This record gives sequence, C-alpha cells and structure tokens, in this order.
Amino acid sequence: MEEKIRDIWTQLQNEVKQFDSKRYGRLELNDEDGFRLSCDREKNLEILIAVDGGKKLKDFNFPDWNGMDFDLVELNLPVVGSIKNIRLKLEGENYTDIFLTICSDLAESLDVRPHNERYSVFNEFLERWTSFFERAGTEGLSPSNQRGLFGELFWLEKIIDNGIAAYSALDSWKGCLRAYHDFEINGRVVEVKTTMTKSPVKIIINNERQLDDRGLKSLHLLVTSLIKSESGGLSLPELIGRMIENLKEQPGCGILFSKLLKSAGYIEKHSYLYKATYTVRNDELYSVRDDIPRIINLAEGLGNLKYSLLVGSIQNFIEDKNKYLKMIKKESA
Repeated sequence: MEEKIRDIWTQLQNEVKQFDSKRYGRLELNDEDGFRLSCDREKNLEILIAVDGGKKLKDFNFPDWNGMDFDLVELNLPVVGSIKNIRLKLEGENYTDIFLTICSDLAESLDVRPHNERYSVFNEFLERWTSFFERAGTEGLSPSNQRGLFGELFWLEKIIDNGIAAYSALDSWKGCLRAYHDFEINGRVVEVKTTMTKSPVKIIINNERQLDDRGLKSLHLLVTSLIKSESGGLSLPELIGRMIENLKEQPGCGILFSKLLKSAGYIEKHSYLYKATYTVRNDELYSVRDDIPRIINLAEGLGNLKYSLLVGSIQNFIEDKNKYLKMIKKESA
C-alpha cells in the first residue's frame, strides 16, 4: 500500500509541474470511495477523506503531530459538487517517510472495514498514531522505551507459546494503549517491568494505580531483568520478526499485531535504530496482594505518584509462572 501511495504522489507531482495546478488522485480502495490523494503547486502532499456535509471543525478533536497538519476543507468535484473532507497535509520533506507510513495505515484500515464504520476507523487511527508520537515521535523509541517494549513482547510471546489463543493474547495487551496495566485476561492483570539495574535490583512504579488490585480478580507484577549483550542475545526487531512469523497462520492476528505495535511506538522504518541485543537474565512473577510494599492510598488532591521499588523486598510474593499460565489458559478457553 505504501509503495502504491508513493507512486500516485510521484505521478501527481509530475502533473502539477505539467499543468501548474493542484492535482488529485484516487487510491481505488475496495470498500472506500472517499479517500483521495492530492499535491498542490508547492508540491505539498495531502490525503483527503470525505465526511458528511454537516460536519464542522469543532466536531473533530484533531491532534498536533510534528510535520503534519489537520483541517476540514471543501473540495469541488465535477458532477458531485462540493464535498467536505478531512485533510491531513505534509509540512516539511523531513517527515515524508513517516507521513507515507501513516497514510498507508489509514488506507489499509479503511479498506478492511465497512464504509459505515469510517468515523470509528478514523478515530482509532488518531488514537493509534497519537500514542505513537507520544512514545516515539519521528526519532524512534528511547532506549528505556525499547527495553520496556521488549519486556512486554517477551511476556506476550510466552503466553501465546503456552496455549493462550493468539488473538485473545494480543487483545489482552493493554500497555501499548496507555492503559494503567500491561495485560488483562478476564480480570487477571499482569504489570510488566523491565530493568537492567544491578544489585540491588529496583523497578519504577509510574503511578499509584499500577499496583492497585482493587476490583481485579488478581494482579501480578512480572519483573524481567535484561543484560545488554555485545554479541548474541536478541534485538527488539528480531523478537518482533519472530512473533510476526509465528502469527502468520493466525487469522486477523498479523493486522492486529501491526496496529498494536504502532500504538506502542514501533514501526518497521525505525527498526534500523534498534541495534541493541538483550539476554533475559531473570524473570519472576510476583503476586500483588496484602502487605506487599506499595502505595495505593493517597491524600485527597494527590495523584500521579512515581516511586522506585526494591525487588529484593518482595521475594516472599513470588509465584510459579507455569502455574499462572496454566490457570489463565484454562479460564480463557
């Protein structure tokens, strides 16, 4: 899809040069007749998505993305007449590659969903890419975010390998969607923490909700300790590549995994940046209950508490990972 969009824009740029006027092109999606590409005299690239004529700018909560601009514009077409469109415009050649990826993702999402779900698809698209820009932006994930994603995917792969249906496992991954906890299956929650600290090992609790088990069937803390390997080990792109290969035969899982990765801040274009390789030194599952060290009750007016937790202080709360995996497999069947 991305190459198809690139080819159409190249053609439109040539037509602008020839006719000295703004040019439009169709992507010819299977189930979407309101998606257009355009290029103006300044060679600015745009996508246009037709919307109801009664829509106003205030009806949309457009995000602020670097190098791109949203607007609501009217497009005059032969025979059809004036049509309102959401416009996403590229501003600056430095953002062309990420812009192509974004446009391709929207086109593919529109193409596989019914026409009457256009607004739902578009809102999901905005949430997905807003999450991406918050995590990674145009420069890729920070080293700490890379390790955090590695840890979450390591657990995701493990629950799939232990018999949880792939689609259910992917659907349980909530951390990439900015939820309070990383994984949830039928009210059973796992919060994943990845660390490279040496003894004494500590992890960062980012807010008071992360270790709050109230209203949940169970809450577990998975602590994954990584060693950065000079040779050998596994890189983030290698782990993702392995998972993509294993999900190929699972209906719908490849598309869902791709969307979740984008929400987590990962795109293939940035994979060359992620050269670090890791070896999992240790991963332990802890039951969050009773008097485990934590802060969950704050005075009125306080919130967004962040603190460090020494892993050595919670050794009495270790649980058997294999027993836990068997239990959630049975409950999810």
